[in-house]
Amino acid sequence: MIKNEKIDKALNDIETIKKEITKLKKKNDIDESEKQKQLAYDFTLSIIDKQYRSYLWNDSKIQSLITINAAIIAGILVVTQIYSSKALLYKVPLIISLGCQLISLIIALIHVVPKINSKIGNEFNLRTMVGISPYIQTKDKDEYVAKILGSNVDDFIKMNCYQIVGMCKNNLRSEKFIRAGVILALIGICFFVIGLMIVVVL
Repeated sequence: MIKNEKIDKALNDIETIKKEITKLKKKNDIDESEKQKQLAYDFTLSIIDKQYRSYLWNDSKIQSLITINAAIIAGILVVTQIYSSKALLYKVPLIISLGCQLISLIIALIHVVPKINSKIGNEFNLRTMVGISPYIQTKDKDEYVAKILGSNVDDFIKMNCYQIVGMCKNNLRSEKFIRAGVILALIGICFFVIGLMIVVVL
């Protein structure tokens, strides 16, 4: 009887140990899952930071482009005024240069127009201006707080991902505008130099 009791006790102890091991394993799995989610959240935040840096980079390039456009346009007007007695034929390269600079300037100004909504579903993103603006209009700040508190890590990761895609879309659009503006500006500069040589030498 004593041996049987010892065996039963040993078996119960083994069963208890198995249950504890199972619990620990589940806890470790949950902890690992939470770590992965936190890693994904931090990763998306780092990408958003890079996208913001691209915004700033694009804006600085546009400012430089506008400055160059304005300087070349001013130069064309000054040269045209100084050599106003020259025949129109000699001024054709300057006119072409002026046209290129004006189009480049218009492209740069179009880029300056704020692009807040990328049209990819950020209307429900609690991080973005588009997603926050409805709560400003209704002046219901508590509803916004409730939405934030009612969201989980998965929701925040999804919001971050949507914002990343939207920002990337805007950045790619900006880069296309900048590239077109720079190409036109360079063509305009070439024609300005040619026109300047023609009116001065001839």
